[in-house]
Amino acid sequence: MKVTTIGGATHDVFITPKKTTIETSKTKGNPSANLNVPGEKVEVQSLFESTGGGATNSAVSFSRLGFSVSCFCKVGNDNYAKQIKKKLKDENVNTELILTDNSTETGISHIIHTDNGRHVVFAYRGANGKLKTTEFPYASLKNSDFFYITSLSEESASTLLPLCQFAHKHNIPFALNPGRAQLSQNTSDLEEILAVTHILILNVGEAAEVLKVLAIGNTQKPFEINFFFKKMASLGVKYCVVTDGAHGAYVSDNSRVIFHPSLPANVLDTIGAGDSFGSTFSASIINKHSLEESLKRALIASQSVIEKLGAKAGLLTSDQMEVTAKAVNTKNIQEILKITK
Repeated sequence: MKVTTIGGATHDVFITPKKTTIETSKTKGNPSANLNVPGEKVEVQSLFESTGGGATNSAVSFSRLGFSVSCFCKVGNDNYAKQIKKKLKDENVNTELILTDNSTETGISHIIHTDNGRHVVFAYRGANGKLKTTEFPYASLKNSDFFYITSLSEESASTLLPLCQFAHKHNIPFALNPGRAQLSQNTSDLEEILAVTHILILNVGEAAEVLKVLAIGNTQKPFEINFFFKKMASLGVKYCVVTDGAHGAYVSDNSRVIFHPSLPANVLDTIGAGDSFGSTFSASIINKHSLEESLKRALIASQSVIEKLGAKAGLLTSDQMEVTAKAVNTKNIQEILKITK
């Protein structure tokens, strides 16, 4: 099975302040909306650097789970790009599709850990926001068996519809784990995208945003999970996932919705948890695991990642996943909805 991951690549810098002087205010779907730093200087206890970005994180995840993987993204002509490519090659990921933009730098994220267990990310998109449809390696992409599409920011967001159309035309199923920029597509474009999406992966805030863009229902009312899944099924989404942070996750196979609470974890950092969850769920569906087993494995993957610093350190190999999956039962899975069309 040949998987191509598409999206962003970044150099991640994790910053841990020496004193607990940074606080964030939590809002639904955006837990680190405001940053307040009293005084003029905050001493730093530690710095940690690694590679990140949705395309590279998911590429390593699929590779460790035994898939043949290529990564398609854009980087600058700099040392960060070299580090990203080296990490991917070390993880047996094909880097031949990675584009280089000589006019800008590789994307960089500065992640500041706060005293309430959350983080604030200062994201410089750089080359990530410069993808154009004319640059897509369509001849190579046609050789893929599956696309895993992650966040496409800034100008790159406009490539999502043509990419999905290309996948549909060539009978390539794809998973879509979009960012906010992609969710702001106009209604007709978003409906066309969802109609051909094999696996849709969102968090609760993004799911609410989808309903808002589609102008479905009364958007002034609180978000209602059952209503969302019914609408996605009616639009043609084959599998739908909604993650709800520490509470757990909901998944649907177009006929029913199941829920499982998050697994107990010693949370160190949540960066990359979504990438590990979505890629592992997709890998499990590709490997024809049941909906329950796919959800369980996705939760195991995200649990492992959040217990390590950096988006890739906790990604599991296929052997590690098999051992862990056998030790975790599915007794806490609840079926919460039957979907009738």
